[in-house]
Amino acid sequence: MVIDILIKVRSSYFQFSMDFLKLPYSFRSNTIVYIIIFIGLNFYIPEVKSAFEKKEVGASSFAIGNAAVAIDEYLFALYYNPAALSAPEKFQIAFSLQNYFGIGELNAVDMTTNFTLAGHPLSFAINRFGNRIYQEIQLTAGSRYKLLKNCAIGFSVQCYILAIRQYGQTLAWGINLSVLYKLIPDVSVGALVTNLNQPVISAAGEDLPQTMSIGFCYYPVPDLIVSFELFQDTRFSQEYRAGCSYQVIPFLTVRAGIEDQLNIYTYGLGINMNWINFDYALRTHPVLGVSHIATLSIVL
Repeated sequence: MVIDILIKVRSSYFQFSMDFLKLPYSFRSNTIVYIIIFIGLNFYIPEVKSAFEKKEVGASSFAIGNAAVAIDEYLFALYYNPAALSAPEKFQIAFSLQNYFGIGELNAVDMTTNFTLAGHPLSFAINRFGNRIYQEIQLTAGSRYKLLKNCAIGFSVQCYILAIRQYGQTLAWGINLSVLYKLIPDVSVGALVTNLNQPVISAAGEDLPQTMSIGFCYYPVPDLIVSFELFQDTRFSQEYRAGCSYQVIPFLTVRAGIEDQLNIYTYGLGINMNWINFDYALRTHPVLGVSHIATLSIVL
């Protein structure tokens, strides 16, 4: 009986191998890459996250360890705290390109816009992670409302689209709420809760991650920002994040940050002009190496 089972297993494996070899070369090579990455993540990272974990967007926030929940009037506030959205007089648009760990298959692109409509600040963004085989796409829209002169609430709605070649696509909707409060002119406190409606995606009913962030931002001297954040994905242990940003000269800003859970360090710089800015950041992982992100933002 044992021999019969071994023969069946061997025959099944042989048939799978033959079918796999019939697939296009690009599909086979990409599949092998993903299998290797998945095995490596399970061996070297204590907590492997599922699809649509909270996105890290914008080189300026990436460089300060993503401790951006309490930064007021921030270009990428839609992702970190919609209550911190500004009401710009002119249309703002930013494009970001991110590569994870120097692996060509692990890229993310993002477009974020900020504008004012009928006196209300609005923001819209589209983010795509993956390639032709596997894609995670997020469409996000949000705004804020000022309750008091020094207090605002924000909200955003996200559409999550998961597309896998030869398996089709599925989607889900998430609702996020946030608040920003200025204690004094130089200190603000912010908080964000994502996916309050507990969305699920795919026929398997996979829960999308729910996260909570709370932090503060301090401006000790002009042109210097110090921020701290406590980040919690409800599936995992909490993470402390901290960062600082300093405008050395009118057109140059330097940044640094840390994420304590995996001893991740981040660094970056920004070239600031009147209507166009360029930001770059890198993130060092103790095992997987370096990730890069670049952002080009334009005021029209």
